[in-house]
Amino acid sequence: MDDRVSGLLTDFPVIFEKTAKSLEDLENDWVIIDVSGNEVQADELISDDDEFLIDLDRYDSDTVPEGAVDDASRVSPFDIPLPSDIDLDRGGLVEIILRRRPKSIGKLRRKITGTFPGGPGGSLTKDALVPPPDALAVYLPFHRYPDRWGIYLLDAGVASFATDLQRLVWLLRGSISIHDARKIALMYLFHHEAYHSAVEGFALRCELPLRKPVYRTGLRKLYTRMWTWGDPHEETLATAYGIRKVRDNLRLPKSDVTAVVNALRVYMCLCPPPYRAGADYIDDEKFNELERRFMEEGLRLSSSKALPPAAWTMGTYLMAPLIQRNRKYSWICNRADFRKKSKLAVHYFRQRDVLSCLQRLAGAVVEPGGRHQHIVREVEENGRKRRLMSPIPSGEIHKGTLGSMLKQLELSLNVEAFRDECRKVGKALS
Repeated sequence: MDDRVSGLLTDFPVIFEKTAKSLEDLENDWVIIDVSGNEVQADELISDDDEFLIDLDRYDSDTVPEGAVDDASRVSPFDIPLPSDIDLDRGGLVEIILRRRPKSIGKLRRKITGTFPGGPGGSLTKDALVPPPDALAVYLPFHRYPDRWGIYLLDAGVASFATDLQRLVWLLRGSISIHDARKIALMYLFHHEAYHSAVEGFALRCELPLRKPVYRTGLRKLYTRMWTWGDPHEETLATAYGIRKVRDNLRLPKSDVTAVVNALRVYMCLCPPPYRAGADYIDDEKFNELERRFMEEGLRLSSSKALPPAAWTMGTYLMAPLIQRNRKYSWICNRADFRKKSKLAVHYFRQRDVLSCLQRLAGAVVEPGGRHQHIVREVEENGRKRRLMSPIPSGEIHKGTLGSMLKQLELSLNVEAFRDECRKVGKALS
């Protein structure tokens, strides 16, 4: 068990849900490959080996998706509500709905029982025309499975999803290879389950100060209660979050990215309604507003105290790590020690020092104008005066920006030479 989870379980047992069913026997039927702590790229997890791909595409000839029908004539693709902005040849949807599914998906659903966010079973999967994301990948929360918590990507689930996505992209007049389709399937499923992890992290952040089991009370009630269109739901947000991640990180031609995003939205329209609603919340404003309502509803079901959803404007920070690599961290060092700043890749100079040096060395003046102030220098050529100007950036000035300013003002100095000249007039840059 993770030491951090073990400590929580010891100190705050009230927030954890006991489960009688152990998952240790999972390894009797499946090989579980842990990738924790390794920088594994998506394409490293997807093989091009023919034997591997054939194994993933082996379907159970006796099983159709739960909730689907046996005869294509009984399915009308025109009865399936799709987003109004998508123009789709619906004829190919029947083939996707009735396609055989990997038998291992059903095995996993029987092995991991219960209705919880990110789980492969439960009432949300009953009426699905296609396997919803949580039947293709799984998030096991540490509140319920402290020994086995984490994201599990089912290889057959990724392959099945990829085959459907490639077909949908083709129906939307795009084109992707099966290899790209599998990478997209893996990307989407990982981020869908990662959102379930973010929700559990939000619950934990609330549980420790409140000393209340927010995850297994309020968020459980919110997940299992009767849902109507427009209500906040964890699967709606997880669906939209996964699509947004694919949209923002997929490196393909723009037309193909658009087709992939629309293919994901169409696929979710074949899933139960809470997933289907996610296709309408991929825009920032709509997503953030629904997420704020979701957080407030989850806490209202855990506590008698309530806030208006607008109070959660800063609350979205609760749904993600507050500090990420290459985001929001700073060095502190002595401003005068330029060598140390260079080693730490800190190449900024105080704005007032730069302007003061330019005024002393080049006779430049500061003038307001437009969105920025400008530093202006007049030069004389052939008896005529010419104005040279450079915008003054707000805040401290980066080393590269200073170099550009010197060029715009036509000073034949690089940054190092400019610093040396500043020292000579008694105004060192810092």
